[in-house]
Amino acid sequence: MKNIKIYIVVFLFLTSCSSSHVEDVKDTSVLLDGSVKIGAAFKRYPYFKKIIWSTCSDASGRKIILFAGEYNLEKVQKSKPVFMSSVEEAVFTPLLKASKRLSPDSLSVKYLVQLARKREKAGNIFEVEFAGFLFASPEPDI
Repeated sequence: MKNIKIYIVVFLFLTSCSSSHVEDVKDTSVLLDGSVKIGAAFKRYPYFKKIIWSTCSDASGRKIILFAGEYNLEKVQKSKPVFMSSVEEAVFTPLLKASKRLSPDSLSVKYLVQLARKREKAGNIFEVEFAGFLFASPEPDI
């Protein structure tokens, strides 16, 4: 019974650490507009149908915060999207042309961002260590 209590305490501690790192990122202001928080910017982006935040540690023990936003491809297909960046536009323009022959459910596109705290004493300053797209389709020619 003693071991079970220890595991529960450790689990609760790890869970609270993870969520606080995610909340730190969400509550950080965007550099270009200090009135906008990162979490709110991703949440308000109209083309994400699902957002997942998580944490992990890298080989040196640093906390890494991961963001994954899954696109609502049906909504993107039916509207004239305003993209977050020219990279996003370059990815989606040919993808949307190819996807006209597919149902929106046969293709999954996620935007992934990996962030790390720049310096522990610097406050909430995070560096983007990776940003990219993940494509998944059961159809082999996509």
